[in-house]
Amino acid sequence: MKYELDLISPVHIGSGGFISPIEFIVDDKFYRADMDKLFRDERFDTDGFIENAKAGAFYLGEFASELAKEHVRYSLNISESTRADLHGLISRRSSEVREFTKTNDEAYLPGSSIKGSIRTAILWWVLKHDHDKFNRAKSHLVNLIRSRDIDKKHVDDKIVHDVFGKEPTHDLLKALQVSDTNAITSTGLSIEEVRTLTTTPQGHNWKSFYTFVEALKPRTKFDLEMEVDDFLLDVDAARELHFEGKQNLVRELPKICDEFADDLIKNEIEFFEQYNTPRELDEVLKFYERLIEERGANTFLLHLSWGSGWHGMTVGRLLEPHLLSDLRRKFRLGKVGVPEFPKTRRLVHENGKPKYPLGWVKLRVL
Repeated sequence: MKYELDLISPVHIGSGGFISPIEFIVDDKFYRADMDKLFRDERFDTDGFIENAKAGAFYLGEFASELAKEHVRYSLNISESTRADLHGLISRRSSEVREFTKTNDEAYLPGSSIKGSIRTAILWWVLKHDHDKFNRAKSHLVNLIRSRDIDKKHVDDKIVHDVFGKEPTHDLLKALQVSDTNAITSTGLSIEEVRTLTTTPQGHNWKSFYTFVEALKPRTKFDLEMEVDDFLLDVDAARELHFEGKQNLVRELPKICDEFADDLIKNEIEFFEQYNTPRELDEVLKFYERLIEERGANTFLLHLSWGSGWHGMTVGRLLEPHLLSDLRRKFRLGKVGVPEFPKTRRLVHENGKPKYPLGWVKLRVL
């Protein structure tokens, strides 16, 4: 089945790489230089470049700006305020830009990222509605709190296996195939400034560091395919794979994903209303109020990847406060004595003001 994926807020899915000031120029746009072509240009002072780069903080824009702009891999829009802040940090490591995942310098959304968000929504929905599984999950967490020897990487394995299956070959989401989206040119990307809000008794403050990312622009659209393998969900195969009673978790994705999104949106509105002092977060609250109206026939919402936060990537909202508090102490989550968890949010800034949370998209059946 074909879907249209519509970005409602900026999305950053990292490649794992960073773009250093030695390979970009910030001017009317953000220019990423083609370093291979630049080194082959006889006019380029290669030796001087290497010596300056060895010396430490080095910015290509101060060394060979005009020549580098003749050899550009791609250029991205950047707002005046983001440009000014990036320039101000150019001599520090914090001026690196997180790179978006691409193929041949064209951006796309991996099916694995989309499927990961769906998996979180299904896990949350099952634990919310299946009291037996939820009670088993709580008992597992209580045992972990009491245990001395814990592998933090596998804390939730038992809970996940109870919902989806114990082995990869028996994982329920084998019955859901999600393709990568089509790739689009770099014109769909921009450089965004992301700052981290932290709560205080008086409202909120901002962490001193800045994060700059390549992000897909809101209202950018992609195509992808998502198919349910009915053969694996039919009676005989489902019995063999232990999928009995779970088939609707795959067949009713819009309902499940929207219920998860509704709960997350409600949680975020409550958070930003509580800490909106001074009234600097009004635009973020307006975003969430409009987000509720994005839903419609044959659509559902997802929260993707980097910046989606602890609540967007876990089922922690289902836990009673005392159990969550015990887990925080056990695994040292957040600051001791601070009741709010998580107490931070990553927000995209425009014109020096917070405007967007990251990662919200809408899928529509075509």
